[in-house]
Amino acid sequence: MDGARQSSGQSTLEYVLVLLAFMATIATFAAMWRMASDQALVNRAEQGLSHNAGKEAGLMQDVLCY
Repeated sequence: MDGARQSSGQSTLEYVLVLLAFMATIATFAAMWRMASDQALVNRAEQGLSHNAGKEAGLMQDVLCY
């Protein structure tokens, strides 16, 4: 009887863990969708470009960024 009870508790725990992982995945996709719709991903990628360092930076800073 005690073995069946532990098995039942294990399956409930596994169910909860899988549900939490699924919900975290859905929340991540929702956050990425919102960032993509607000063009935030494009803006962050554009800020990370070395050519966006500034017009006065010149050739030397452009070479050093690589």
